[in-house]
Amino acid sequence: MLMIGVSTGQNITNLIPAVHENFNIDEFILLESSTAKRLKWTDGISKVLKLKNIQLEVLDIHNIDNNIIEIKTFIENRIKDFKEPIYWNLGGGQKPQQIAIWEIFKKRNSDKNIPDIVCYANQDDKGIMEIWEYNENILIQKEEKIKVKLNAEEIFNVFGCNAVGQTKKIYEKDKFIEHQNIPNLLKFNEFREYFFRLPQVNYDIERQPLSLFQIREILNKEKKELNTKFFDVLSIMIESNKIENLIKNKDYRQIAFNSALKKTNLLFEIFNIIKSNLSPPVIEVENNELKLILKREEIIINDVIVKELTNQKLKKSADLFENIIADKVKNLLETEDHNIVEAYTNYEIEKYGRYVAEYDVLCVTNKGTIIALDAKTFNFESKDIDARLYNLEQGSGYYRTFSAVFPYDYDDIGKEYFKPIEELPFQLSKRNFSFYVVNDSHKSNFWIKKNEEKKIIKSLIKPIEDDCIKCRTLNEFIRN
Repeated sequence: MLMIGVSTGQNITNLIPAVHENFNIDEFILLESSTAKRLKWTDGISKVLKLKNIQLEVLDIHNIDNNIIEIKTFIENRIKDFKEPIYWNLGGGQKPQQIAIWEIFKKRNSDKNIPDIVCYANQDDKGIMEIWEYNENILIQKEEKIKVKLNAEEIFNVFGCNAVGQTKKIYEKDKFIEHQNIPNLLKFNEFREYFFRLPQVNYDIERQPLSLFQIREILNKEKKELNTKFFDVLSIMIESNKIENLIKNKDYRQIAFNSALKKTNLLFEIFNIIKSNLSPPVIEVENNELKLILKREEIIINDVIVKELTNQKLKKSADLFENIIADKVKNLLETEDHNIVEAYTNYEIEKYGRYVAEYDVLCVTNKGTIIALDAKTFNFESKDIDARLYNLEQGSGYYRTFSAVFPYDYDDIGKEYFKPIEELPFQLSKRNFSFYVVNDSHKSNFWIKKNEEKKIIKSLIKPIEDDCIKCRTLNEFIRN
């Protein structure tokens, strides 16, 4: 089947009807205006249509951009011998091109009795393919749910973007994707306290002033470890260089030593040795289940537990939270009903060789839309929100959602360790920015507001007042 449309900056609206499963399109004629030609809008969709085995023909209309009559005549001359039905795509173009398309559609039906169809991919809300056709000379309109098989790479390709970096797929519909889960202990209040306090404790310890006496005592205590580290440096120097050069040439020896230092990261290792000998705060564990899991009755606020939970891969609470969110999303997609066809973590995109953005979790729906989730463990800068939204739009079009996800447990509100993040719902709501929370102690939505003293009031039951902020759990992201 042949489809005809007009190239646009939002060419995803042209692509979706072209690959809509009920249309069976194998050829696409795309009209290219002067603006589309200058901004190279057609390049991206051309690449994707080729991957989908859809033949593309680009017709240059830059000299007749706004002339309805000439555009109409130009198209009619191109299809004058075409007797089969044509799908006319209203996804792109300005009014002159769309009016010309509509007039040809009507004329072919009335004069030649050819049952052409006009379509428009409305990705808003539920994702509807709007269809117009004639039935016994009466124009009728009907709707179908959009159903397409587009992956993230193809959607971003339409806008001239490519995936880069360590992107990892965690879900694909009707396919098993192996993924190693990280234990999620956020339902325990002692662990949440550790989780929030860890960055601040690390910050304080790294900047703790030490006397020369203290440093000497630590280095004396860790002589064995230090010997090992220094031996690693010497080993690299000897393996990589001739002994006589190291002995006789001071400058050569200095260069070799600096290179070995860089390879072994010796200075950072010494810093970590000193840091490990300082005494961080401790949290007493009262929950018996958490004691069994951690195999300890107290939590030392350092990165040891994060490393243990992630098989030594991570050491920051923010990185741990990103992985927890990825696990939660994967579990939801594998157990709940939804329209998502695939999901990725750490999805990075570039455009024309320039880095654009990274998204912690990125999902693709069968409507051809993008859902991006960004894991946060601290306040969101307004300029960061605007930049992330803009960059996502540049890569995937207007039909995308971008939401923050952060640990905001009902039981933590009002506690001292919770202060770094307690203002985030108010900040995001003020900017009408979507967000979800992880509330594992209750596993339910809840509502918050501030009283006259600026204290946060919380409720698990929806209040009558309209000025409350709803904190939706992550589970709800697949229902939107």
